[in-house]
Amino acid sequence: MSQTATAVAERRGSTRTPAAWPVAFAVPGADGAIGGHILDTSENGVYALVGEDTKLKTGDIVEAQIVVPAAAGRTAAGQPLRRRVTYRCRVVRAQMIGRFLGIGLQYICKISEGPAE
Repeated sequence: MSQTATAVAERRGSTRTPAAWPVAFAVPGADGAIGGHILDTSENGVYALVGEDTKLKTGDIVEAQIVVPAAAGRTAAGQPLRRRVTYRCRVVRAQMIGRFLGIGLQYICKISEGPAE
C-alpha cells in the first residue's frame, strides 16, 4: 500500500463498502431536494455523486435521505424490502469528477428510520 493510501485509511478510521443506493439531500435555503447516488458507505458516512450544478461545499450541513436494503424480507411481488434512513450530515469533501460533484458526508446524527414507500 502506498504512503498516500495508508494515510487516507488511517484518517478515515473505518472501512468503506461499495454501495449503489439513491439519496436525496435537503439543503437549508435551497428549493426542493437534490438527488444523487451513493457510491460507498461506512459506519461514519457516505460518498455520493450529485449533478455538477449542485452548490455544496465543504462545511455545509445537509439532511440525507437514503434508501437502503432492509435486513430481511420481501414484498408481495418478491422484491427485497427497503428502508429509508435520514441523517444530518456535514460535507467533508467536495470535488468535481467529470460532469458530477463527488461529496464526502460525515454523519452527525440519525434523524429517522422507517420503511421506504
